[in-house]
Amino acid sequence: MKRKTVKIEGIGEIDESIAKYIEYLNKFGYKTIFSCSGLACDHNNEVKEGYIYFMCSEDKVSEIEKISKKLNIHTKKFLRQYFTEERRIIVSFNNLNLSDEERLKIWDKFCNTLLNEDVS
Repeated sequence: MKRKTVKIEGIGEIDESIAKYIEYLNKFGYKTIFSCSGLACDHNNEVKEGYIYFMCSEDKVSEIEKISKKLNIHTKKFLRQYFTEERRIIVSFNNLNLSDEERLKIWDKFCNTLLNEDVS
């Protein structure tokens, strides 16, 4: 069985369950490079670690870190890349013992809090 994805113009193939979040994040200046929902429903009933890999300004990276810390979501920030002012950070949704529904609520809370609006 094939992974469940949708194509988003200008972004690429995104796991179906998180496509709306990735689309909104990019729309509001939170440039995503890679993402994975980690949800069994998108990955042939296999639970994986979900993540969003961002590349954006230092201010946006700081916002991502602040929201992630508040919601107890793991992040890893990378050193500034050569020849660019953009920073890289990965937000990990690695609570594998939760159901898809519970994990999706965490995605929802993270994105809604970061964007200060209801993406649901």
